[in-house]
Amino acid sequence: MEQTNESTGRLIAIGDIHGCNVALQAILAAIDPQPSDIVVTLGDVVDRGPDSKGAVETLLQCGQKTQLVALQGNHEEMMLNVLRGSESHHSWLRYGGVETLDSYGFDGGLDFLPESHRAFFESLGDYFVYEDYFFTHAAYDPAVPLEEQTVEMLRWHSLRQGVPEPHHSGK
Repeated sequence: MEQTNESTGRLIAIGDIHGCNVALQAILAAIDPQPSDIVVTLGDVVDRGPDSKGAVETLLQCGQKTQLVALQGNHEEMMLNVLRGSESHHSWLRYGGVETLDSYGFDGGLDFLPESHRAFFESLGDYFVYEDYFFTHAAYDPAVPLEEQTVEMLRWHSLRQGVPEPHHSGK
């Protein structure tokens, strides 16, 4: 996804929220996003922390006040794959899914997400380009155009395995 913004607003990136809604609310209160700003969340809104549901609600409210661009992280991918029936729940639960389910009051059915939350998760992008910058959840291959990057690289490649060289695009 590529965007240009004629406004003079700020470009603000927020990394892995992991269900920490209180911290997310504190960050948003401190930066006070304005309508001309762009807030980019870099994925992993859910899992591990106590309030994934609240974090999604906070982001939905933020999107009513400013331009919100939300990217998909590996934790959203795991959750969505379980909900779509394309992956077993075991890995997701081991890496924080239990906390997410608890925050939604999970009662055994896979229809626990409110429709607005499901739409939010289904709308998540893989990367975001803005002027001289691009954003991903994880990493990138410096020699490959952004639109050809693998999901594995964008969502799963750990920077602990090495920080990539600058991207060939110059961004």
